[in-house]
Amino acid sequence: MTVKMLSKLRFKTLHSRLITACICSCLIATSLVLLILYFKNVDLSQSLITWVLALSLALSWLVSAALLKNLNKSIQALQVSLLNLQDGEFNATVSQTSNDEFGQISQQVNQVAAALRQQRQNIYHRELLLDKVNQNSPLAMLLFDQNQRLIYSNLAARQWLNKGHNQDGSLLSDLTLNWPQTISQAIEHGQDGLFTLEPITDGEKEKENAKANSPKNSQEAHKAESQTWHLSTGDFQLNGQQHKLYLFKQLTREFNRQEVSVWKKVIRVISHEINNSIAPISSMTHSGKILIEQKGDEKLSLVFNTIDKRIKHLSQFIAGYAEFARLPEPQRQVLDWPAFLNELQQQTQFTFQIQAEQQDLQQLKVDPSQFEQLLINLLKNAHESGSKPDAIKLDLQTQTSQSLALLTIEDAGKGMNEQELQNALIPFYSTKQQGTGLGLALCREIVEAHHGQISLQNKVEGGLQVRIGLPLE
Repeated sequence: MTVKMLSKLRFKTLHSRLITACICSCLIATSLVLLILYFKNVDLSQSLITWVLALSLALSWLVSAALLKNLNKSIQALQVSLLNLQDGEFNATVSQTSNDEFGQISQQVNQVAAALRQQRQNIYHRELLLDKVNQNSPLAMLLFDQNQRLIYSNLAARQWLNKGHNQDGSLLSDLTLNWPQTISQAIEHGQDGLFTLEPITDGEKEKENAKANSPKNSQEAHKAESQTWHLSTGDFQLNGQQHKLYLFKQLTREFNRQEVSVWKKVIRVISHEINNSIAPISSMTHSGKILIEQKGDEKLSLVFNTIDKRIKHLSQFIAGYAEFARLPEPQRQVLDWPAFLNELQQQTQFTFQIQAEQQDLQQLKVDPSQFEQLLINLLKNAHESGSKPDAIKLDLQTQTSQSLALLTIEDAGKGMNEQELQNALIPFYSTKQQGTGLGLALCREIVEAHHGQISLQNKVEGGLQVRIGLPLE
């Protein structure tokens, strides 16, 4: 009956169960002693038995409490430590006061906490690295949840679409109201592919110029030409919810490089074939001129002189194309920009202004000979645009927050129409009767060889503005 009663008892803690077990053991032992004495005919009074049992109960309680005191503390320490681990707090440890089983368990709990701390630290560093990669990636990243709400955008996306502002939490439908229609259509289409952003019109340029007189970043330097972008999309589960990832990559520069590379190959082939034909013609013309001079035939002499002049002109023409096709790798170095521009003023007329600290200009490295050729070509075009010489200005400024140098050349000439603006940087395109179509193409090649960007746009008050963005090292 006593066993049944004990089996029905419910003890909430291990400590209470152990104390009860000790007390029961002591009572059982005392009862056995009393039974042995009883069967040996030892005269035991009822009061003596009661006092013996009471004393046994009290002593067993005190001894059990004393022995289990440290055990209770160890159990509480383990309980607190496990609760900390459950709450994600991995810095708390269990103090080891003994070398028994509880000490071993405490050591194992501490080892688990240390492993979890190290794992969390590794995850934190990986997250920092991933965020650093995402923020410095040229890819524009947009992540939307299942409600089409923006939950992540990297720096490239914010600068491209939101002028650097963070709009996390906004709905896709609200964001696309301020985006170019081409981007909205590409997202709505929902498939990987290429799309083209057309240059803004003069009316849109006037509105932007009214807001800001200078470009905020290098992206604005490309608004005067078409841009080719590639959109990649991806769907995945995150925290049990469906998410949509959009990756935008600008391929304009890559396509331009491929285009220029093709033109260079064509130029090299054509130059080789023409030079192979010019060499014997020039030799035969020279021999013919000698024979005609001996005979004194003025008409034939005029014919051969004309052929000789055209051969020389064609040779110079091919040499110009060959220079474009064989542009060497730039040997970049720090320039003394005031001295460099003062020396350039000896060759052509213009005014310049430098809005940059000397320490910032130390980070701008260019090839002196190539940049001299670049600026001479641009200034020559400015003079030929019909602008007054004193209206031709060059401005150099730095934007250290974006690691960018901006070089602007502007005139007060007739400017360009939309078709000319779109095609001016393409090789062989020229609006001049005697033009080769290589001047601005060579300028773009030089700028892109310096990892920069060049664009042309009309000014509101008239004239043309050339913008060159160069990275600071």
